[in-house]
Amino acid sequence: INPKDGNILAMVGGTSYKRFKYGLNHVTQIKRQVGSSFKPFVYTVAIDNGYPPTYKLLNQPVTLYMPDGSTWTPENTNKSFGGYVSIRDAIRRSVNLIAVRAIMEPAIAPKRQVIQYAKRMGITSKLLPYESLALGAADISPLEMTTAFGVFANQGVLVEPISILKIEDKNGNVIEENFPSKREALSDQTAFIMTSMMQDVVDEGTATRIRQFFNLPAAGKTGTTNDYADAWFIGFTPAFTAGVW
Repeated sequence: INPKDGNILAMVGGTSYKRFKYGLNHVTQIKRQVGSSFKPFVYTVAIDNGYPPTYKLLNQPVTLYMPDGSTWTPENTNKSFGGYVSIRDAIRRSVNLIAVRAIMEPAIAPKRQVIQYAKRMGITSKLLPYESLALGAADISPLEMTTAFGVFANQGVLVEPISILKIEDKNGNVIEENFPSKREALSDQTAFIMTSMMQDVVDEGTATRIRQFFNLPAAGKTGTTNDYADAWFIGFTPAFTAGVW
């Protein structure tokens, strides 16, 4: 997507007809858990609430009680923990416990505020106010995620995606014409800070593999779910936003 005008420049709805032959466009018609690619929404709220990228949270296990009476004990992907980790390092290394502790703190990134920000940035899927939201326990479409990350690329302005510019009949009469719909979702300062942190993800963090074939300025966030059932990358440059499930 071009984040400046919302134009969808390329869309691939499946890897092959042989594997996906049931007519679904996987960009628009599926919703899958987004994993750690949701964490930027959590940290965006933290930044707006006055917590700088250098702010540190305790990287220690926590046990949470669920509404059904069960317990949930999130872990980091590498099973390690200990010490304090800054918000910048947490997003760079995708440290789960820091994201969970941030969403647990009413002053840092409260759950309902995270949902409010995600909706403001273009997420239309249902989001539930549980701590597991910090780790992407929400089903969202690739088009929604790519649109929302375009807010970072576009200095805080959301532009709704456009797939059809114009429809004309055989006589050249315009039946339908679409124009960019824009609204401010974040301040340009917050978008800049989040972009800087997600540049670290690409340059030094979980998405460094990109640097094997792409050397221009870029930022983004990886996301995986349990047992790698879903793997995501949402990234952007000044000119393009791209999402891959």
